[in-house]
Amino acid sequence: MLIQPVGRNEFETRTFPHAHSAIVYTDGATYYAKSGYSGSILYSSNDASSVIQSAIDDVSSKGGGVVLLKRGIYNLTTGIILRDKVSLIGEGAHSTRLYPTTNFTGDYMISIDGDKDYSLWLRRISDLYIHNRMLVKYGIYAAPNTGAGNIVIERTTIVNPTTAAIYEGLGNGVWTIRDNVLLGGSSKGYGIWIDYTGDSHYENNDIFGFAIGIYAVNLGNSVFINNRTYLAKYYDDVQYSGTGMHLHLGDGVRILGDRHNDHDDVGLRILNSTEVSVIGVLTINNGVRCRNTTCYGTGISIVNSSDVTVKGCLSLNDVGMGISAIGGRRYIIEGNIVKNPCYSTTYQPYCRAYDVYGVDQIMLKNNYAIDDRSSPIMQEGFTIGGYSKNVLYDDLVSIGHTSIDVRIYEVTLLKNQGKATFSGDGTTTQFTIAHRLARQPNTVVVTPLSADAAGPFYVSSDSTNIYINYKTAPPTGTNNIELYWYAKI
Repeated sequence: MLIQPVGRNEFETRTFPHAHSAIVYTDGATYYAKSGYSGSILYSSNDASSVIQSAIDDVSSKGGGVVLLKRGIYNLTTGIILRDKVSLIGEGAHSTRLYPTTNFTGDYMISIDGDKDYSLWLRRISDLYIHNRMLVKYGIYAAPNTGAGNIVIERTTIVNPTTAAIYEGLGNGVWTIRDNVLLGGSSKGYGIWIDYTGDSHYENNDIFGFAIGIYAVNLGNSVFINNRTYLAKYYDDVQYSGTGMHLHLGDGVRILGDRHNDHDDVGLRILNSTEVSVIGVLTINNGVRCRNTTCYGTGISIVNSSDVTVKGCLSLNDVGMGISAIGGRRYIIEGNIVKNPCYSTTYQPYCRAYDVYGVDQIMLKNNYAIDDRSSPIMQEGFTIGGYSKNVLYDDLVSIGHTSIDVRIYEVTLLKNQGKATFSGDGTTTQFTIAHRLARQPNTVVVTPLSADAAGPFYVSSDSTNIYINYKTAPPTGTNNIELYWYAKI
């Protein structure tokens, strides 16, 4: 007789070509595996690992299905290998618990075997509590190049791995990791480690207390939605540690609505990546142990990447900058708010909400920099420089800065505007405005703002300047010629 699904631990037979099943449970010091069809006992032992593995192997040999771990504590002596077309499902993270024994052997609690025929049938690991006890490197592990595809990991809690709670190795794509709780405590490892893979989905995971919450290298065509990382710790021997999410060599990645807060260094770092969209991300209190004199504890940091969009994001109380872009090309930074950057006056000489340095082709539009503290610390709202070129900025609002709203240096622009004031001497007929554009503008508009500036004139330009040419020299005066100018390539 087929055991009927109950509640959220349903067997989901529709996802498997064959719906064989086994049920594993514990009674005292003995563990049992019985058939989900007949109810007959298949295996029994005082070794939980051997019983669970035997049940998985039996289901896999019969075409695939589900192994259900009933509520209870399972003390593992060695890691479990999840075979082809088999799902491993518990009765909830509060109920089905896996622990390593002190004599545990192996690097993982659960390892995912490859797909023999790369079928489209999903395999699930769900509703478990996995406690590594700082004895085991990985909670859930897929070795590189095993072809472990079409994997769903959900509603599982993994505690204290020494290397990674979940490791998705090279070539193991098309994963969904959602609704999990990953706790690192004092771990130097990673919450989710994604290594040279892609086409995956990561949603609604809580990741706490690792060196790096999410570490993704060479990740392609994947999406992150509403994940939360907390309290990533800095370690001298772990590169980029103290980071909520580190994306390196990403391509075609979407990050939507994630939250990164209270990390020792950076909330979200995007390095050497391309075609990345960051939408609605919240960063709070990052950089609490900022290690640099100029304090790079940043909310969102983009470095040497291309085709990156950052929209609708919010940075609150990040120790350094809210949003930083260094090197790379073709960035759109639009509709973001940075509030109260630089928590300490120690960093006030370097404090800016937005920092752009050495970027080619960047648009900053409709962004806000706000410092509403009783004694503002933010020195500059926006700093754009470092020989950045082809810069387009518009509607940048800075409130509460102590020095300047927008500082531009060593920059070539695509559009620029401003107010120019000159002194007439009765003889000078030409006045010069440096437009700072990348080349000679296609459009130049000049509007007089004072009566003395309104005489007949014509406008010319070259690759460096705009020239205001009066037919009659304005009369002698002090700063009596005011003009508004606008130039665009």
